[in-house]
Amino acid sequence: MNVTVIQIVQAIAFVAVILTVEGVYLFIRSNNRREKAANRRMAIAAARNERVLNPELFRKQVEGGFLSGLLGDLIPGFTRLIWRAAIRVKPAEFFMIMCAIAAATGLLSAGVLHAPLLFSLILSALLGFAVPCLFLKALADRREKRFADQLPMAIDIMVRGLQAGHPVPVAIEMVAREVEDPIGSEFGHALDEMNYGLDRGVAMRNIATRFTNPEFRFLVSSIEMQKETGGNLAEILTNLSKVIRERSTMRKKIVAISAEGRITCFVVGGLPFLLVLAIMGLNPAFFLEVIDDKLFWPMIGGGFVLWVLGITWIWRMVNFKF
Repeated sequence: MNVTVIQIVQAIAFVAVILTVEGVYLFIRSNNRREKAANRRMAIAAARNERVLNPELFRKQVEGGFLSGLLGDLIPGFTRLIWRAAIRVKPAEFFMIMCAIAAATGLLSAGVLHAPLLFSLILSALLGFAVPCLFLKALADRREKRFADQLPMAIDIMVRGLQAGHPVPVAIEMVAREVEDPIGSEFGHALDEMNYGLDRGVAMRNIATRFTNPEFRFLVSSIEMQKETGGNLAEILTNLSKVIRERSTMRKKIVAISAEGRITCFVVGGLPFLLVLAIMGLNPAFFLEVIDDKLFWPMIGGGFVLWVLGITWIWRMVNFKF
């Protein structure tokens, strides 16, 4: 290793340490500020000692400054994914953490373990960027599932408010106050937007852009249609709540029936890799003896293609969307 490479490794190490310290500091500070808050909207409002939160101020707090805006322009959906995941870190802070992980991984792989440069770059990209984004996606999906589970209860609260003679904004406020995150927060943001002059339909559609839930789109359409044509909104929402509960019951039955197929997919998908690891553990020289054979890589490629086709076929058989 020559002097230039050593200097590059030292520079990467310095940047990694700085980014790691800064990211951890920002993360801890953000967590301590809201560690006892169950509702993100109420947490920020309490932190600012405001009774009603201006949506523009909230958006600036979530999206951050110039770097967060630049990330939102360069990486479509990154800011939206941060919002959906509901982590208490701004996009710029999370990006700094990812860069620190990638730099530290590359330093450890290339500088300490002396791995090839291409391998170090791929490993840094996977651990520094791919894995954190998959983690965000998992958090967002879990939050969206909770949103779907809370939706019938939120509609029932709206129905009770409408039957008591309250207008729709008051019914939305009841949901924001009585239901936990995420529906409580999202309805609270919609209420704030309406209080600051945004149309009710637009405010509700803004929630639909963050949560791709078809049942919630039914709710938005029902409210907008009742606003245009009139009618008993409480009765409409009662029927909608019943339909949503029936769809949820059917979805859970389908998941239970297809559970065996899903487990089969996981077992069949992981078995080849487990078999390779077992062979390497029992006889490490096994693959080294045949890797130079001209048929080795074609057979590996053909087996991989068949593996992908099999997993795709099984997954399509057990994965139902309706």
